Amino acid sequence: MINHVRKPLPKFASSSSISFVKMHGNGNDFVILDQRGHPESSLSRILCRAMTDRQKGIGCDQVIQLQDPRKPHTSAHVRFFNQDGSESAACGNGARCVAWLLSQGSALPATVRFSTSAHVHEAQVTSLDEVTIDMGAFTQALDEIPLSEGFDPLAVDVAIPALGMGIAVGIGNPHVVFFVEDLDAHDLAQLGPRIENHYAFPSRVNVHFVEQKATTYARQKTWERGSGLTLSCGSGACAVAAAGYLTNRWTSHVALSQPGGALACHILDNKHVLLTGPVRQVFQGQWAL
Repeated sequence: MINHVRKPLPKFASSSSISFVKMHGNGNDFVILDQRGHPESSLSRILCRAMTDRQKGIGCDQVIQLQDPRKPHTSAHVRFFNQDGSESAACGNGARCVAWLLSQGSALPATVRFSTSAHVHEAQVTSLDEVTIDMGAFTQALDEIPLSEGFDPLAVDVAIPALGMGIAVGIGNPHVVFFVEDLDAHDLAQLGPRIENHYAFPSRVNVHFVEQKATTYARQKTWERGSGLTLSCGSGACAVAAAGYLTNRWTSHVALSQPGGALACHILDNKHVLLTGPVRQVFQGQWAL
């Protein structure tokens, strides 16, 4: 096991540079900026695209910005930005990385609370590399997913016969899940953009292909709106857990194998989904403005 040094998250450096931390959860990687105390700081689409560029920038799936707390008894307000500069309301793996960072300097296990535009999240940092977070309740309400009028969230037809019907779930972000017999028989890189921009999804959608292997285990691949193929997707794992639960494929627990590693989901009686998995700090640095 790599020994992590538990020290404070580097703060916003100066008007000419920004301090950042690079982290990942199952290979789903993030550049995290702690800009608390600097309310004037903002992230432009140009800056997000530059930072996320894997050839000319730091390279990551998303940029995460920590702002001053907006809710009582929270440590920060958190925003998520995709590679194309668009903003996402939720990110399960990113939220787990944030919880790990906010726990620095605390004895383990530690409880952390922070807000996003979707929820106030509470997370348990149980070890040096594992975090469980409450991702909030899933929904199938058309206006909350959101899903266009006339579509059934339990049977979304995107006119791709080989996939059958999708299951639409909202959990901070919009998701659509397709259960398939053979995960490797479908080209997600080719089909993902087509489904992401289907008119059924007015805010676009995260796309998940899932092959169920047992009553508590499945394989998953994800096309993330605004970012493309990802090694792992935390909110997507929660959406898959909800989709399988709603269609009686499993009960309250499921383990999901994604290209970057494994995540576990537990659905509570109030429809909240607990997401558990590993996180890892990669490096720290300064981005010159």
